[in-house]
This record gives sequence, structure tokens and C-alpha cells, in this order.
Amino acid sequence: MSTHSTELTSGPSYGRGSGDAEPPSDAGVGRSDLTERTARRQEGRTVLKPLREARDARDAAGEKVAPDTVKADWMTLASRAIEMLAKPAVVVDRKGAILLFNHEMQRLLGRTRDESLDQPWFDLFVPKDAQDAAKHCFEQALRGALAECECKAVTKSGVRLRLRLDVSAIGTGPQAALFLAVRESEREETDADAPVEGTHYAISTAPHEWGALRSLRTPEGPVAAARGRPCYEWLEQRSGPCPGCPVQALREGESASIVLPSREAELPLRLVSARAVKGAGAAVVRRELEPKLIAQIVEAKLLVVAREKHLSPRERDVLRSLLRGDSSQDIATALGISPRTVKFHQANLLRKLGADSRLELVRWLL
Repeated sequence: MSTHSTELTSGPSYGRGSGDAEPPSDAGVGRSDLTERTARRQEGRTVLKPLREARDARDAAGEKVAPDTVKADWMTLASRAIEMLAKPAVVVDRKGAILLFNHEMQRLLGRTRDESLDQPWFDLFVPKDAQDAAKHCFEQALRGALAECECKAVTKSGVRLRLRLDVSAIGTGPQAALFLAVRESEREETDADAPVEGTHYAISTAPHEWGALRSLRTPEGPVAAARGRPCYEWLEQRSGPCPGCPVQALREGESASIVLPSREAELPLRLVSARAVKGAGAAVVRRELEPKLIAQIVEAKLLVVAREKHLSPRERDVLRSLLRGDSSQDIATALGISPRTVKFHQANLLRKLGADSRLELVRWLL
């Protein structure tokens, strides 16, 4: 990874010894906002005080110090100052390279100090679609045009965050840098964070790793620990592929679905849909079918069959009762007809639907 990104324009910083530039006015700011802003500025002054005192003492003594020595001295003081903060903080140079990175920032973004130092902040921690906006804010901060900004960030694990930052320009010219402290952070919701219905997973169909999970997402969220484990072992606690698995007979570009018994007593069936994808894999969706949903599916199919086979209203009522497993006597009582009439309607149903028995009639419909 490159250690430099687009150079940021430097400008005056504020505070003792910073020249004639004046900080942005607080005119028009409400009293509560002004109080909060004043408190944040005071905190920034406290943290940066050792740096400015060292600089002022050196200037007063008229010391001529080599640039490398100045930088080393400045870095030592800044490192101590930034670790005093109980909030995530970082210092970047005018080109965006990370100079200092405190422990709290490590915890927030998931990267160690060794992984981060000298790396470009924008490339390492800012999503590509937010880099232009972040660079614009940093340029303004270096010019002293703002003391706070919002910036999007991404952690090492890929979680996107929205950060509210307090920013302070440090130094001028080639030694200019930017001090950033995270005031607030919140996770940015993406499509991948949206709740899903059922269990979605991708598996390998390569012979040497058949069934190995490439990804797994449940209604509760992604399950990273499942990656690489056999789907039948992780999801079904089996030692081999599940009987009737629709993935086994798939070829590239094909899809298949099957209804299988559920392992949950209160959810008797599950629908498993699979689609072959490139790269010796398959995308699978598993949904548990609640009894209420199963009944709705059966009723919908019954109405379709009744229309296609021209069943009478009475034949449709008898067929619905047969699907529930009612006896001829129960059907006769429920419909207010004789058992003989029930058998007459049943015979007509067998003929119209091309079934040889009541059991075959149920199987054909379901």
C-alpha cells in the first residue's frame, strides 16, 4: 500500500504563537452549543499544551534546532499528549499519513499502531465512496476553517462507521499536521445489515471441499465463525450431506427447491432453495414453514386445482376435508350430507384428478 495520499493544503493554526490568524467566530451559535464547543476547545488546548509550551520555550531561547530533531521532539510530546485522551484520537500529517494513533483508536478501528503508522488515513480507514468528502473536510480543518467535522470510516473487519470528529491544526508549513479526536461514533447501516428472512448461505461444490461454507447469514446477522465448516455439520449436526439436498444434482446456472422435514417440532417443514453459481459454488436459502403458512399454501393450491379441473363447490369442500384427514362420516356431519353422498363426490374427485386412491389424491395435490 502506498504511504502517501493526496497532499492536503496547510494553513494557520490557532493558539499562542500561531500568528495573526483568528479562529472562526461563534456568532449566531446558541448558548448550549457555545458552551459545548468551548469545553471541547478547552480539552483540545489541554492536550496540545505540552506541544505549544515546548515550541514557545524553544522560540524564546532563540534555539536553532535541526529539523529532524524538532520533529523527534514534537513527536515525543505529541505521543504522550494523545495517550492522555480517553477517546479515540489520531494525528495525521498534511499528506494524510498517520503519525500518531492512540490505544482507543486501535480499539475502535480494529488495527494496531504498527499496522497504521505511516499509512495513509484515507486509504486505510475511509471507504472509497467517502474519501473525497473526507479530504475536503481535512483541507478546511488545516486552513482553520472548521473545528469539527463528520467523517465515514471502515474498521479492519469491514464495519462502516460514522464519526463526529473534533479537529485541530498543529503547526504550519511542512510540519503542519491535524489532530483528530472522535467525539461520537455510530455504526452505519447498510443493505448487508438489514434483517433477512430465513438462513442464507453460500457453499463450495468442489469435490475436495463439498459443502464448505463460504458465508452464512441468519436473521440475527452474519456468522463469521462458520466459514470453512461443512454446512451439514454446522447447520444440521450431521456427519454427511443431508438426504434430499437440492445442491447435489445442480449444474451451473440451474436452480432447485425442495421441502424437507424440519428439526424443530413446532415447525414441521422447511423450504430449501438452491442456485448454482460460478466458481464451483451454490447459493442456498432455507426458510422454516410455519403451520399457518403451510395451510395457506395448501388452500391456494386447492383453489387453483378447483378452477383448472372444474370442481363444483361441494367437490371443493369435500377435497378440503380429505386433505385434513377427515373420515367420510366426519365430512358428512360437517357438510350436512350423507356418507354415501360424500363417497360419490370422492369418486368424482378421483376421476377428475386422475388419482387411484384417496392417499394418492392427497399426495398429488400436495
